[in-house]
Order: sequence, then structure tokens, then C-alpha cells
Amino acid sequence: MSIHREPLHEQIAQTLRDEIRAGLRPGTKLDSESALSKRFTTSIVTVREALLLLAREGLLIRKQGSGTYVAEPPKSMHLAILTDGHLYNAQTSPFFLSAAMAMVRQFAAAGYAARCYMGGQKECPADKDRPVTYWSDAVKKEEVLGVAALATQPNAAWMEPLTARQVPIVGPAHRFEYGVTHDHANFARCAVEYLVARGRRRIALLGWHSRQEPSAYYDRTLDELRAAHGLQTPPDWAPPAASNLQVGETWRQFRRLWSSSPLKPDGLVIGDDWQAREVVPALLEIGIRIPEDLLLLAHSNKGSGLSYPFPVVELEHDPESYGEAMGRLLLQRLRGEAIAERRVVSPFALVEPEALKRSRPASWHDGQVA
Repeated sequence: MSIHREPLHEQIAQTLRDEIRAGLRPGTKLDSESALSKRFTTSIVTVREALLLLAREGLLIRKQGSGTYVAEPPKSMHLAILTDGHLYNAQTSPFFLSAAMAMVRQFAAAGYAARCYMGGQKECPADKDRPVTYWSDAVKKEEVLGVAALATQPNAAWMEPLTARQVPIVGPAHRFEYGVTHDHANFARCAVEYLVARGRRRIALLGWHSRQEPSAYYDRTLDELRAAHGLQTPPDWAPPAASNLQVGETWRQFRRLWSSSPLKPDGLVIGDDWQAREVVPALLEIGIRIPEDLLLLAHSNKGSGLSYPFPVVELEHDPESYGEAMGRLLLQRLRGEAIAERRVVSPFALVEPEALKRSRPASWHDGQVA
């Protein structure tokens, strides 16, 4: 088993970081690079890398011809958590609010202030109850140490100036170079495998990927699933997710799917819990028996409190774990640490109702699938 060792300059930086936070006063002059190289028994070049890293973090000030000093804590400097929509919106809050709060706690434990912003794509207006500090203002004032683009897309208007200043940025892995993903294709594979193990072959998949994501990857995944398991899944049984602003669209998607052909699905995978909320009324209106006529497997978010009037198998994501994975990646980039994987996969867990429990497929290990 290989043992991961941090580069020496990162180890030195962490030692000095701990000493600064343990009580070195602002303005304190550090030992010279030569003295530090002797203390840590390494080269001046390595020591200089460590000092530059801490200077980028705002912990040190390097004065040419004078030396290196402990910086005054910059009260305005912070890590940014960025979304396009309001974290208190009824449809987005269960996941993104929990993920954001997990990052805030994580950053505080690491010694960094954090602020949440709306407006990755466009500025969101303030209201009298929740005044907004505009994201563009924070970027212009150079107050941002790093960005967790939790729920937004890349936008040159703010990315270019931050990238030019070497401010680290992380986000969803299908949109950003460094990021976290749920891997919806693997979600579909595992869901289909579960249904096939229970004798279902006519499987429909609603909203298992978004319209903004490249479709070729998901089309290829669906072709592989058809070939591997002999699925009877026409193309119109696997539409992308409806926009979460189109209330009722998933309800209409399912009714169209069910009425389009005499052939009916006997298994259904729903890629998001808010979509599952819309499918339930359609199932009840049509009078479909669950699970006898249709075995239902749906995405869920841990702690959402969503319940169903019939047995539903859930593939559960933990928003706090997702937020912590994104926050950890941002802190690694901020500290200049070596990053083994730029794309981090957030796992999900199988949650079965008692009425449906039976032996699981071989690929499921303790209910966790990465």
C-alpha cells in the first residue's frame, strides 16, 4: 500500500501556519530564509515556496530587502460559496443549503471566513429582509481567497479576473476543472442493476441527467445498459431532467411516457427527489400499483424528510458530504497541496423499505456506491 506524503514545502507551510495561528502577533518578523532552511534541513528554494504559499493565503507579508512578516488578519478576505439561486428557495434549499452550511463550518474550522453569494450568472436583486452583497463587487474589491461554485456555471465575467489573480475555483465536476460529482451515469447503472436483479427489464429513466450536460456520454451509457441486460427501454423512456422552474413538467413527462405505447415500464428510475414529488400524483391518478406493476427507485437527499404513500427504493445522497468534499478540494488548492484526483465522486447509499428488502446485487457494498 502506497503512503501519501505531502511535499516538503507544504509540510513547512503547515508548521508555520500553525505557529502563526497559535499566537504570533501581526508584524512579527520571521527568521530569514537561510535560518529557516537550516531549521527545516532543506534548501532555501523549498523554504521560499512555503513562504510564498502563506503569502498567497494572506498570512504573511514579504517585503523586499527587509524580510517576511506576519500579516494583519484581513477581515474582509474570505472564501466564497456561489450559487445562481437563493439558498432559501423552497425547491433548492434542501440540498444546496445543507451543502453550503457544511462548507461554512469546514472553512471556519480551518481558520477561514466564508460568505455565500448569489449571482454566478447574473446579479440577483436584494430585498429589504435579505440584503445582498453583490458578487461582482466582491470580485472587484479583491476580497476573495477562493471560490466554491456550488450551484452555478462557469462565467468569464468573474472567472477571468479571479484566475488571473490565481484564486482557486472548484465546483460541479462536469462544469469545472476541479470539482465534485454525483456521477449520474453510475447512478443509472446501479439503479438498473438493482431493478434487473428483481426481474424488471422494461425500465424507464426520468431526469437521470440534465439538459445542460453533454448527452453523448449518457446515450452511450444507456446503450451499454440495454446491451448488458436486454432492456426494453425506448429512447423516449429516458428523457433529461425538466427544468426545476417548470413546475408540473415531470408530471407531464411521466403521463406522456405511460400513455405513448401499449408497452408499459415495469421499473422506473427517477433522477431527482423534486421530480419524484411530481411523479407520485400521476401514479396515484392513473392507478398504478406500486411495486406490483411498477418498481420505483428514486434519488433522495439525506435529511429531506420526503416520504411516499407506497414502497420506494431510494438512492440517497448526503448534501453535507457533498459540501465537505467540495470544501476539502478548495482548501487543498488554496494551500497548494498535491491533488491526486481533480474529479471527486460523492457516493450514494441504497435505502430500502422493509417490504422490499432482499439480497442485493454483488456490486453493492454496505449500501454505499461511489
